[in-house]
Amino acid sequence: MKSFECIPHCIMLICLWTISIALQAQSRECPYCKGTGKIVKNISASQFGVRTEVKVKCRECGIYYFPSTGHTHIHCSHCRGTGKIGTTAKESSSSMDEYNPESPLAAWGREVASTARYGLPVSQQEDVAFKSFAQINPEGAKNYIAWRNILNATAVYYNRCAAMLTTTPVQDIDQIYLNAEKQLRQYSTGLNLPQDLYTIANQLARQYYNSYISYRKYCADMINLQNIKERAIDWQLQQNLFY
Repeated sequence: MKSFECIPHCIMLICLWTISIALQAQSRECPYCKGTGKIVKNISASQFGVRTEVKVKCRECGIYYFPSTGHTHIHCSHCRGTGKIGTTAKESSSSMDEYNPESPLAAWGREVASTARYGLPVSQQEDVAFKSFAQINPEGAKNYIAWRNILNATAVYYNRCAAMLTTTPVQDIDQIYLNAEKQLRQYSTGLNLPQDLYTIANQLARQYYNSYISYRKYCADMINLQNIKERAIDWQLQQNLFY
């Protein structure tokens, strides 16, 4: 009788063992994050100009990196940060559709990469000068940031269009410049900067203006060239029609 009394317990153990095996079969270590639930996100960006950054140490993984590369640790989108991933394609695809933690980071990454490649990245000297200015004039620091953001965004637009060989009508380029100048005056009026930050601001303003002039000249030359080509084609057509 005692041997028969052990049967229910054995059956229960077998069921639990079977369930655990099934659960292990359904989920496995995520191959993307190696079971940690997090992955390293780096944004590869070429510095526009000479790199003036200093490498810093990551507190989580210990490596040294440049701040503009966007090194950070985020939840793995494949396993939802659990470190485990399903074996079925349906389960993996649903997790990708329902959970996308990289969206805010991607937007930030594009902005950082665009500034590093086409815009006016913050140098170490500017960072030190700005922090010192912000301590004594917080309101002026806000206006400086707004002024600089407009400067950078406009420079990014001109330099990126030039790099991609995009031709824009000259009047549109001038209008963008005039609109930017109007906004810049709103934040620069009455803004008294210390000498070190004032010198840096003038350098940034010259770079921004040079990007405008350079792209404007490129577009004007390309439009003139296109007009010459069209006139040459018209002349050739007339020659073929009447002679």
